[in-house]
Parts: sequence; structure tokens; C-alpha cells
Amino acid sequence: MTAATPVTAVQSGNGPLDAETILRLTGWPAADDPRWLEFHFQRCWPWLEAALKASPLPTHTKADVWAGLQSGSLELWPTPDSACLIQIVDYPTGVRVLHGLMAGGKLTEIKSTVERLEAYAKERGCDYAAPQGREGWLRALPGYQRAYTVMCKELH
Repeated sequence: MTAATPVTAVQSGNGPLDAETILRLTGWPAADDPRWLEFHFQRCWPWLEAALKASPLPTHTKADVWAGLQSGSLELWPTPDSACLIQIVDYPTGVRVLHGLMAGGKLTEIKSTVERLEAYAKERGCDYAAPQGREGWLRALPGYQRAYTVMCKELH
């Protein structure tokens, strides 16, 4: 498995499911299976693609995301019905930030994943978690505040 972090627990309607239960129920590759990353990338791509299409900035293509996952610069956090794509960035000031680049799928699963990502960010020495997205995410993710406004204008 390349840079992605395995599904260790996800929230279902009946409570958390561990990775072994998901594998048994779904037949998905185990976290240590070399096919894990590509399997979940292909399975989750429609949710990530929808998030990209909702943005006015065409920041990534499918090939870009795949290359970032393979190189380890991006990490995929899949659940049965959603996915989050993250990147940890070290800034010249010494600040380390976990950036949530895109997410898509079921909101309840995304919110559960965000909680896990916050714990993961602390483990990795991050000072901040900074998910990016549309205005509605501020209501969906308690405790987060607007950091700045990004404006864009197409120049060609």
C-alpha cells in the first residue's frame, strides 16, 4: 500500500465497522494488499470527481490525483460510501497543516472521517486541519471557521 491510510473504522447505521468486517462483507482488498490503493481510488473517484466539478477552479485531473497518491504526496481516506483526499504541507514558518483537498459521498461518513483525520493530523504533528470546500461545509463541520476567502477569475 502506498501513502494512503487504511480504513480502520467507519461509521455505519449500526455503529463502527472495522476493516476486517468491511473486507468480509464487501470482498474489498485488505489494507496490506497492493491492490488496496487502486481499488479504492477507482471506487471512490466518482465522489472526488463530483467535488472537483463543483469547484470553479480545475485544480486536479484524475491522473493528477492518482500520481499524487502513488507518490505519497496525497492520501485517500475511503469509507463505504464516501472519500476524503488530503495532503499534509509543511510551511517555511514551521507550521504543519493537514489540508482537506476534496471530499464526496455521504455526509455522515465524511463527518466521521474528519474526526479521524483530526486525530491523524495530531499524530503526524500538524498544527492545523484546513479542509477546503464550499460555504456549506462551515455548517457541516462544527469548530471550523473561515480562514480566508479565495477568489478566482478565468484569464483566457
